[in-house]
Amino acid sequence: MSRYEQILVTRPLPQAQAMMDGLLATGLKISCLPLYKIRPLQPCARWQRIKDNLQNYHTLIFISQNAVELSLPLFKHLTPGEKSANFKNWITWGIGRKTCETLIKYGFNPENPPQPETTEGLIESIKTSNIKTGKCLLIKGRGGRKDLEMWLKETHKDVEIISVYERIPESYPNNIIRNLLKPYSIICFTSGEAIQHLVNLINSTDIDILRYPLVVPSKRVALIGNRLGFRNLSISEGASVESQTQAVLDILRQEDTIS
Repeated sequence: MSRYEQILVTRPLPQAQAMMDGLLATGLKISCLPLYKIRPLQPCARWQRIKDNLQNYHTLIFISQNAVELSLPLFKHLTPGEKSANFKNWITWGIGRKTCETLIKYGFNPENPPQPETTEGLIESIKTSNIKTGKCLLIKGRGGRKDLEMWLKETHKDVEIISVYERIPESYPNNIIRNLLKPYSIICFTSGEAIQHLVNLINSTDIDILRYPLVVPSKRVALIGNRLGFRNLSISEGASVESQTQAVLDILRQEDTIS
């Protein structure tokens, strides 16, 4: 029988709830400590310019489910006929299965989710798709990684980038963190930034955070965890509920085998 008793989910709400629901299949207690909250950015002059020129874009790239949900005001002014024509003609990409499902929900016609469901997976998918990418609109959150932006600017030149949300670090009293971090917990992360933030929060406590096993979405995030001192990391090859649940199940199976 596995020694683990709990899984701690750290992604922002409301996405955390979907992850918690998916992880119920593990049979462990599921707890939540959102390390960031998502705050929509107020429309600015650039929004209007992009809205007025939507028909000039050939490719739309959405970095996350939040990017889809919070960019909808850019498209609401289109008539049903314009939506039908544009949504069908745009080459649309989304990182991750959930992002693509959300695009479909709102009428877009996305390409298949990249494998793995990461920035690197998306870049490779675009490279091998043989789809010509014209004027491109990248819809994302403020800050974060620059890899995709840099690659698009180097290879496609005509790229417009707009941020529609920002991630605000959450802060918690020490007693809440201590109560949530049970002795035998598996912690699920979706970014290296979140790992760093939890380490910063823990630094003012006596919790030995580095001994906890982590589930992370990519080799890049695993390297960040390694640099911070974590040694027990499992890579889920994406941040989807399905991939992270499978990574947790693999940890539990490995424990059963050893015991």
